Amino acid sequence: MPRHSLLGAAALFSFAGGAAPRVPFILVNYLVVGGGGFDGGDPYGYGGGGGGEVVATSATLSTYATYAASVAGPTGSSSFNHTVARGGGNASRGSHNHGGHGGSSGNGHGGGGGNGYGWDHASWAAAGGGGAGAGEHGHSAGIWTGTNPVTPQPGRGGNGIYWPFTGKYYGGGGGGWWHGRLAGNHNGASGLGQDNFGGGSSRGNVRPGGVITTYLSPLQLFKGGAVTSAGIGEAKRWFHVFASSAHLSPLL
Repeated sequence: MPRHSLLGAAALFSFAGGAAPRVPFILVNYLVVGGGGFDGGDPYGYGGGGGGEVVATSATLSTYATYAASVAGPTGSSSFNHTVARGGGNASRGSHNHGGHGGSSGNGHGGGGGNGYGWDHASWAAAGGGGAGAGEHGHSAGIWTGTNPVTPQPGRGGNGIYWPFTGKYYGGGGGGWWHGRLAGNHNGASGLGQDNFGGGSSRGNVRPGGVITTYLSPLQLFKGGAVTSAGIGEAKRWFHVFASSAHLSPLL
């Protein structure tokens, strides 16, 4: 077979998918989440911890370059590709018990503590306000000033930020808490994103930060983090989930 015919056959094989060329750049959507804040830690009532900041963005990245994913513990900042997400605020304790502020520095304020001190109250601590979710206010505790064993209701944590690529919330605030002698323990609901990256603490379950990257490609282009995929062909989406600091690096 003439040499030009061999070259043509090789080109056709490559075009047909036998050896598809690697794209030099790819659009990557990524989520950066700071660590959640701690609850107030009072034995009788406290505010919920604030959710870590959640930053969702995208960039066109080189498929031949390496990118650091820095993942924070509680209250710390996470980062990826020069994008930084700050940690959530800690809640207060004692006679106020305000929920912690969200890591978004003012976009989400913790709910205020209740100020009911009825005869069922186990201490002079107020019911806790809910922690702020990322970008969302926490709910204040319900106030009770009567003399019957009806408890003040702790505040609910803010939900945090929804990311459509995973269908989950991140950076949810922790619920407030209150302890009574007769009525028992009462916990305000945590935000929807409290169980995921950046969740603020509600009775000790603070969540660290995280980084998630995703891109569309028939082939996996990077390694690093926990790798999963969904879909087929040109619609195949890859996910790299970083629960600890590591690198997104080329898969050559």
